[in-house]
Parts: sequence; structure tokens; C-alpha cells
Amino acid sequence: MPELGILYRATIQKISGSYQNELTYRVKDKKYNPNDLGYLERNNEAAVFFNQSYNIYKPFWKIIKMTNNLGIDYYMLESPRTFAKLNIDWSTNIDFKNYFTWGFTWGVRPVKYYDYYEPRIDGRYYQMPTCYDVGTYFSSDSRKRFGLSGEISDMPFNQRNRNKLSWGFSPRFRFNDKFNMQFFHHSESHFDDVGWADNVNDTIIFGVRDRNDIINTLQANYIFTATMSLSLRARHYWSQVKYKEYFALNDNGKESTTSYSQNNNINFNAVTVDMIYTWQFAPASELSFVWKNAIFTEGTQLINNYLDNFNKTFESPQLNSFSIKILYYLDYQSLKRRK
Repeated sequence: MPELGILYRATIQKISGSYQNELTYRVKDKKYNPNDLGYLERNNEAAVFFNQSYNIYKPFWKIIKMTNNLGIDYYMLESPRTFAKLNIDWSTNIDFKNYFTWGFTWGVRPVKYYDYYEPRIDGRYYQMPTCYDVGTYFSSDSRKRFGLSGEISDMPFNQRNRNKLSWGFSPRFRFNDKFNMQFFHHSESHFDDVGWADNVNDTIIFGVRDRNDIINTLQANYIFTATMSLSLRARHYWSQVKYKEYFALNDNGKESTTSYSQNNNINFNAVTVDMIYTWQFAPASELSFVWKNAIFTEGTQLINNYLDNFNKTFESPQLNSFSIKILYYLDYQSLKRRK
């Protein structure tokens, strides 16, 4: 039987009028499986989170509600107990009387921090530079037939021309009370990003790279009756990694020159389609028909044009699956009375 790990979380909260204070301490040891209780990014982590909120719920001017939050996060390794990262962030969210929502975010990592996970060898780390990020987002009135939401953020690093730029938008349209559609687009560009590339004997090879991720998702829902509906979700995830140079990772987390020159470029695609028909034919009883289509491709040849890449992806083998699920609620007490 595998040895169980430890996940510990304790929170102290105080609410006074518009103010709210929260202090959380969380520990995940080395033996803890991050996927035992849902998805968590990693184990062997201890962290302290402090959040201070000031919220205004009484309408004023053209504003219905305003929330403000200051967060200070201090991360450590659980074993050995050592500093990993300090993050400070601020967010403001405003709901206007016309039901338009606007928000602003700001964050900073004011001191150099240590990434103990990217080297992929226990005890090794990469020394990360200081950085900050700023972003904004909005969402229009969701009660109307047409709606639009969007976001954009920028994160410059104090290292070379390293930068992370992300943006997205999501239009939605309600044709009638039965049929609605929504499209999601998200793009993320990492310039002069740094990350693991390879292991050569006892040497960890890191690379300077440009990375681009694009996600497009189309979602549609149709309600036939109060007990019968159909939903369709099509998603395309495209990720490209282009390496520009390589270096060896020293024991102190810094860079040193290397003659390594292999091609580690990545062009990855994942196309998935999910269609689900649901019929609730009796109280708490349901019939579901599910069709899934999936295409996954990965290679080192980079394709710069989105349409060319998309068309080439569909030339690859596809996996289709069909499933039927029936759930029937049986009232044991009712059967017992009949007997």
C-alpha cells in the first residue's frame, strides 16, 4: 500500500463591515499526491497567504458594487524548509448600474525567487528574476441578447527582453430562449522565456525560447424541452515553442555556456469535440448520449500560419468514441410498501 502524504490547511478569517482579513497556512509534503483531492499543481510546498479586502456594497454615483483585494503570498519548500517565492498582488472589480463590469489587476514579485520544479531533479532550482504584471478585463450586460467580455495583461521580467503578454475575448449570442452560442479566444505569448529542455548525463540543459499558446473554443447549447437538451463544445489548443539558445544550469541556479545544439522545438495541437444529448425521462433519472472526437499531434516542424496548421492537423488520425449512460432512480421505500 502506498504511503499517504499530508495536505494541511488552516484559515483565520475576520470580517468587520466592509473589511475582511484572511490568513491561510497550507502545507503539502513530498509524499502527497497532488491529484488525490482534485487537481493541485505540485507537492512539497508550504505557503502563507494573507488577504485584505475592502468592499463597498452600497450603490454610489454609477456604481452598484466595488470590491478591492490585497494579497501577499509567501511560498516555501516543505522539505527542506526554504524560501521559494514572494508575490504581492492587488485587484479591483467594479459593477456599474448598467450591469457593465470592469476590473484591474496588478502584481509584483519584488525579490529574486527560486523555481524548484522546472529543473525536474530534486534539490536543483533555477533562479528567477524579479517581475511585475498589470492587467484589465471587462464584461458587458449578460442579460442582453449579445454580450462581450475581454481581458489583457502584460508581465515584464528583469531579464533580457523576457516578457509574457496574454489577451482574450469572448462574444456570446442568445438567439432565443432555447438556443445560445459562445466563442472563447485566448492567446498567450512568452518572449525570451526560460525553461527545461533536456538532461545530458548529469547536466541539466535549459533553453531561451519563444512560446505561443492559442486556445479557441466554440460552445453551443439547445434546450428542446424542460427535460431534454443538446450541448456541443469544440476546442482547438495550439502551442509552439521555438528555442533560440541553450545553457547549462549550475548548482547555484544560474546559467553557464554549453555546446548543446539539438532541436527541441515543439508544434503541438489538440482538437477535441464533445457533443452531449441529455434526457431526464423520470425524476432523478437520466439518459445521456455522448460523442467525442479527438486529434492530437506533436512535432518539431513549426508552422507559422494558423489556417495551414489547422488544416494539417486534420490530416492526422482521429479518435471517435460513442457512449450511452442511463441513470435510473429506484425508490426502495416505495418498493417495500408495495411488497
